[in-house]
Parts: sequence; structure tokens; C-alpha cells
Amino acid sequence: MRRRRTRMETIRVTLIFVVIAIVGIGLVVLAGTRRLGQVDDPTHDRRAAELPADNLAAADLEALQFGVGLRGYRMDEVDGVLDRLTKEIADRDQKIADLSASQKTVSEG
Repeated sequence: MRRRRTRMETIRVTLIFVVIAIVGIGLVVLAGTRRLGQVDDPTHDRRAAELPADNLAAADLEALQFGVGLRGYRMDEVDGVLDRLTKEIADRDQKIADLSASQKTVSEG
């Protein structure tokens, strides 16, 4: 009977040390991220990225701000802006190519 009691005591002590180790590791991680005892102020940043309806200017892009979500910028907003920029740049490149071609024909003719 003495042997059984010793084994149970060993299991209890081991379990206590494991729990203490887990709690200690958790505190070290919290202290390492500097969040121990701190709570960030809530931010309400759910505005949509706004761009003018007509052609974009450099100032429009400089003033552009994306709302920050839980894990960074809201991907849907960033994707929308990038899609629009891609289309407008492609349109401008085509216009430049057309103007260059028409200027070349005028100067040759």
C-alpha cells in the first residue's frame, strides 16, 4: 500500500509541475509581446478606401488610406484599388500608344 501511495504522489507532483511550467511559459510569452497588463484601445476603422470616380491623380493615391482589419489591411479594399489601378494604367498605356501611332502617321504624311 505504501508503494501505491508513492506512485500517486509522484503523479500529482508531476502534474503540478507541468501546470506551473505551462503557466510560466504563458507569462513569458505575454511579457515578450508586451501585452501583460495592457489592453489596446479599441479602434473603429471600418471606412472604405475612397477614390474619385474620374481619372486618378498622384494626390489621390497619396491621400488614400485603407481600413485596418483584424490581421492587417482589408484585402477586399486593397484588391479593389489594385484592380482599378491596373485597368486605368492599361487604358492610359493604350491611349499613349494610340497617340504615338497617330502622331507618327501625321509626321510622315
